[in-house]
Amino acid sequence: MIVSKEQYNRFIFFIYIFGLAVIPIGMPTSNVIMSVGAFIILGAWLLETDWKNKWICLKSNPFSWLVLGLFLIHLLGLIYSDNLKYALNDIRIKLPLFIFPIVMASMPAVSDYYKKIILLLFISTVLMSTFISFNFYLFHYNAAIDDVRNISKFVSHIRFGLMLVIAILFLVYMMVKNTNSKFLTLVYLAIILWFIYFLYILQSLTGWICLVAGLLFVAFWFVRSKSSTTKWIVYLSLSASIIYLGYALNIAKKKYSKVETLDLTNLQKKTKFGELYEHRLNNRLAENGHFIYVYIAPKELESTWGERSKRNYLGEDKKGQSLHSTLVRYLSSKGLKKDREGVLSLSDAEIADIENGKTSFYQGTKNAFDEKFDMLFFELNSFLDGGNPTGHSVAQRVEYVKTGLDIAKNNFLFGVGTGDVQDAFDKAYERSESELDFASRHRAHNQFLTFFITFGIFGFLYFIALLIFPFTINHLRNDFYFLSFYLIILLSFLNEDTLETQAGITLFTFFTCFFVLANRRQNQPKIS
Repeated sequence: MIVSKEQYNRFIFFIYIFGLAVIPIGMPTSNVIMSVGAFIILGAWLLETDWKNKWICLKSNPFSWLVLGLFLIHLLGLIYSDNLKYALNDIRIKLPLFIFPIVMASMPAVSDYYKKIILLLFISTVLMSTFISFNFYLFHYNAAIDDVRNISKFVSHIRFGLMLVIAILFLVYMMVKNTNSKFLTLVYLAIILWFIYFLYILQSLTGWICLVAGLLFVAFWFVRSKSSTTKWIVYLSLSASIIYLGYALNIAKKKYSKVETLDLTNLQKKTKFGELYEHRLNNRLAENGHFIYVYIAPKELESTWGERSKRNYLGEDKKGQSLHSTLVRYLSSKGLKKDREGVLSLSDAEIADIENGKTSFYQGTKNAFDEKFDMLFFELNSFLDGGNPTGHSVAQRVEYVKTGLDIAKNNFLFGVGTGDVQDAFDKAYERSESELDFASRHRAHNQFLTFFITFGIFGFLYFIALLIFPFTINHLRNDFYFLSFYLIILLSFLNEDTLETQAGITLFTFFTCFFVLANRRQNQPKIS
């Protein structure tokens, strides 16, 4: 059977569409699936042999060259990298920067019909992933031992939180624009509420910040063309919500800061069994309103703990925290002295809780927001009090950024190179004699700073130019899907090295190139 050129091109196009659909299915589930999708679209590009038209399309899309330039910068960074093994692995991870702009800029443009199908496949896969993770949460998760964030089974909870927020915003737009089916509107609403609930379970602070920012963007988007009265109602409602949030945070902080009154001049000096108490009066950290570092009898604590538990007092609990610190905080949370009497008063279940890493008797009894606020306030106060930042996410991130800024300052022009970022951090931590444990000595957790550290001021400015460029394209300024996605990604850059993992770089590069290049508005070959 003879196949016409038109039939052949249509066949290749549907291979291309299939590959585009596979990639977002892989984002919440599998790096392998993402890679398979990337090679499918690359294969379709190679089979589609209209090279002259491809070159014309590439020349007419400056954004594709900007993205390719970002990949080239990574290649140039190999020249002055010492750790070539790490650098080459980083190049492998960054391959989407090479494949997606070339393919999406020069293959036939994708219609809005296929665009919606691809977005719905992404949302559906995120939904399926939440069901799998929720099943684990219900039947395999142990709150006493496990970190709830680990219920995200396929990608990191941070990346999955971003995908949840992006999916929520896409669904909100689809729901508002849907005027044909009330049933479909209810389905969209149900999925949105489920995603918000799952984000609550996941306790992703980055996710919640992005969600609030995203919903603010939604509100402003949909009142742009409304009457002045409608705008004022929306703006006042948003203002009231922000004021209420500030009020709630203030109440939570006051509640956390409310501590017992102690007569510091008349503290008991000895335990019932004769050991002198330690009172560290310069440390005002509290747990559940009770000072932690008063009434500590270390010898009694160690010996009595040995009678109650086989777990080493000087070792770690099951969460990897210092066990004696966990014990001291737990006793403080109950208002007990840190001595033999205090340890003996604990039930067997409470001893097990301490072994499992619970630092307070009320952990697991408060709602997720209250517990998150308590944790953040404790970490912040501990950091300001000069405590070791290890294990405290807020304090650790401050340490990462402080160390990163020092590296950037010392490598201002060209950075440290593609493969040497972690090595540079390791050396900087050694120089500063950081209190962070070796296992916690990570990179900047800020994509802008990481790019500056890696490629210096010139690479950093190029990266900023690339991020700004899409806003110069007229139709993108009115594309809700693109703008909502881009907002969430840019916010994530402030708190994460989003582009340093395969899931993160694929999420950013695929959707950015998809909205800017694949779903473009230009007079060129298009099959729909």
